[in-house]
Amino acid sequence: MRVCPKCYIFISTGMCCSHCGADLVDISMEEALMHTRKRFIRRYVQGKNIGHVDRHMQYIFASYFGDKSITMIHRINKHLLQYGREYDRFLIRPFNLSDIFNLPWLIYNLLDSNFFHMRYDSYCSECDCKYVAGTHTPEKCQYNQMFLNILKDALSGEIVHTKKIYELKAIEDKKKGVRNAFDDLQPRWRFLHILTDFLSITISIFAWTIVLVYIFLPVMIFLLRKADLYQGLSL
Repeated sequence: MRVCPKCYIFISTGMCCSHCGADLVDISMEEALMHTRKRFIRRYVQGKNIGHVDRHMQYIFASYFGDKSITMIHRINKHLLQYGREYDRFLIRPFNLSDIFNLPWLIYNLLDSNFFHMRYDSYCSECDCKYVAGTHTPEKCQYNQMFLNILKDALSGEIVHTKKIYELKAIEDKKKGVRNAFDDLQPRWRFLHILTDFLSITISIFAWTIVLVYIFLPVMIFLLRKADLYQGLSL
């Protein structure tokens, strides 16, 4: 990433600024974010632990990233659970009553949480994240830091000003063949996510229907037989 030292405009390629003609200088993503944040009033305290995605956060993330699916919320919660040395909960996505009507996701959440706690047994102080032993690379460390920064900027509203920086970084990483957090949060698979949620709810309704029929059908048969017997005695 390059920047004009006079205009402070971020540019992905080129040698000179298209506005003032000054020579561009290289700048890291962290320096670009730091400078951008200093220019605007911050509404979110840096370093504050987000914890898990509640309904308010879910609305903000869904509005900005354009994906209201459970898949997106589960994925963000999974990343948030990585942060910090200690675990603050067991389930990746905290349980709520709506999970009763979404049984496949409830089962997946339980299984994925079990695997998560068994595998993520190491800790990196640089990105303040847990990781699977032997899999943490400098690229993944930077990925984790960027992922949390994007979420914090989305919550504080600073994403309006920092979005351009993340986009330029995503372009650079794509050319290098490196996975990028901002690119991963884009709603490329939104239709598939919505379809998954729809199928999950449909399966849940079908399963609960079978359960209710299995429970209440014998009761209804018993009551009908009892009613027939009563009518026979009356006659």
